[in-house]
Amino acid sequence: MVLNEYLVIFLNNTAEIKNNKIKTYCQNLLQYWALEISVQVKVKVFTYMESALDFVENWSDHKHVVIIDIGNDLEVNGQFISKLIENINDDDVLVGHILDKQDRYYELHNQCFYFNADVWKSIGCPEYGHKEKKLLCNVPLRSKQNHHDDYTPYWIAPGTQEKLYTDLKQGYNFIKSFLDAGFTIKSFNKSIRDSKAYSYPYEIDDQFQNIIDFNFIKKYYLYNTEKQRLEQIPNKKIKRFATVCAGLNHLKVLKDKGFDSDTKLLFYDWDEFSVEMMKAIYYQWDGIDYENFVKDTATKLKYTGTIVEDCNREKEFFDFFGGEKQFQSWFAKLRETVTFDFKHIDIMQYKENTFEKFFDAPGFKLFWLSNIFHYKPTSIIYNLEQRAKIQDRVITALPKEKDMFVFSDSCILDQSKIFSTLDYKEKIINAKQTQEEILV
Repeated sequence: MVLNEYLVIFLNNTAEIKNNKIKTYCQNLLQYWALEISVQVKVKVFTYMESALDFVENWSDHKHVVIIDIGNDLEVNGQFISKLIENINDDDVLVGHILDKQDRYYELHNQCFYFNADVWKSIGCPEYGHKEKKLLCNVPLRSKQNHHDDYTPYWIAPGTQEKLYTDLKQGYNFIKSFLDAGFTIKSFNKSIRDSKAYSYPYEIDDQFQNIIDFNFIKKYYLYNTEKQRLEQIPNKKIKRFATVCAGLNHLKVLKDKGFDSDTKLLFYDWDEFSVEMMKAIYYQWDGIDYENFVKDTATKLKYTGTIVEDCNREKEFFDFFGGEKQFQSWFAKLRETVTFDFKHIDIMQYKENTFEKFFDAPGFKLFWLSNIFHYKPTSIIYNLEQRAKIQDRVITALPKEKDMFVFSDSCILDQSKIFSTLDYKEKIINAKQTQEEILV
């Protein structure tokens, strides 16, 4: 399926969310995902289901529509949008979470569902259907299998026997209309279901804490997952380099651009374990058997988190240096040549002048901020405007010169990841506008 045929609509209805803290976190997460997904597909945000369907009917020519309620995290085991597009078939017309409510008829849970807009329009643009006291409907046929319990069928299909249902709830009219038109309705398969998590924010016992716990699981990545784009960094010997304490990508930068006895490295991180691990790498590691060194050091430091391995990235990393033996000798030379320091700094709480002082020097300088300003865990706690203010404060305090470069995701994804401070465009105004558009 073609990405430009997809429309993703987020519902930002917080009126029924009783817990104000959960409401804030849910809106922050919605902001993050609305921006993240907008890189791939068309995204709109509405408060109510009726407004969303009106837009699809009168203003959109997208064939594939996905409606996602507030309170969803769309990356758990894989990313939801990718999994959805991989698994939706050409003959699928309505797919979601189907609930067999027996005498209450079937429901289409509002948390998330997909429908073919062309088919929906061809059957008269039926309303979603929130509730109905009584309604005569054909009894749907259903799969014998369930995803869990006895009320989550894999599919339902048109039936011929009539029954008077009472107390019909969410999505009943969508289901009835598609079935009456002769279509089979499917539920999301395991791959799609496992790619996301819903917090049920309107319930008294909401599950948003589960989303927080999942996103803040302690992890140490042996190798960085982000693309470096070395070709975008000027080919100049590095004099000052500040970077996060995760993985070994900074070594590839130093190998590619060069260093000398005037080079100073500053490692910083909000996670104290990561700082201690990077210290150990520079003071204790001989460049051999990296994986076991990290695991042994983690044991000594009584680390309770997860060590994330990646065999493919391991080979790619050492191949960059010509092999493990070549890396070992190069790393030994690096440690003998440069000066390095380590600091426990939370960028989101940063109010010092550590970086300003560090970068106050001649020569080429690089500040590796990674994705901190567009990072899902951070984005749950800080809204878009708050992240923009912090990003502006940190970057505008740096020297404004052609040799001061930054690697950083923009909080509003509006700028190249690698840029000179002379080219930096402050984010706060656009962030406020974007936030207002999202939170209509």
